[in-house]
Amino acid sequence: MAAWVTRPSSSAFKSLYGQIPGGGEASSVNLAEVLLEFAMTWNAPGDPSEARRQMQIFGGHIGEALATQGVGTKPVNSGLGLAAGALEDVFRSLDASLAYHQTKSEVRYHLDQSPLRVAAEVTGLEQEADLAHYAFNAICQSLVSALDPELRIQLPGGPNAAHTISVMSTASNGR
Repeated sequence: MAAWVTRPSSSAFKSLYGQIPGGGEASSVNLAEVLLEFAMTWNAPGDPSEARRQMQIFGGHIGEALATQGVGTKPVNSGLGLAAGALEDVFRSLDASLAYHQTKSEVRYHLDQSPLRVAAEVTGLEQEADLAHYAFNAICQSLVSALDPELRIQLPGGPNAAHTISVMSTASNGR
């Protein structure tokens, strides 16, 4: 499966999805399904810590690639705004329904439910949701860090945890 970043003509956000080369639209899956399928590769009996490490590496590479490709389509004048727009693109690539609250130094997102858990239930890949969550967190962390190393991000502890994600300037951390 190959991953692509595109800007659909009917939308203002960039979307990351997987597609089998030559398979066309019929073989496309959203980012949640890409992460679940990759987790399935590593979720076989073996070393769980190595599986988590591989998922973090995979997610880290995706986040870095998104940062270098200019993900985030809203016009912004700050690192926080750039990171917030990029994270929204990631959330929408997961087909996540979200609400957000923004202040001068923080953007807090609330996802109605875990997009990884929903995709896992639909695809029958429930056992892979926990492992896929490592890649999701790594995507968010590496993306925010690559866009602005001064920002901090707080992420949920797992696909069953509260679905609140915050990105904030270091000033809001008291640093």
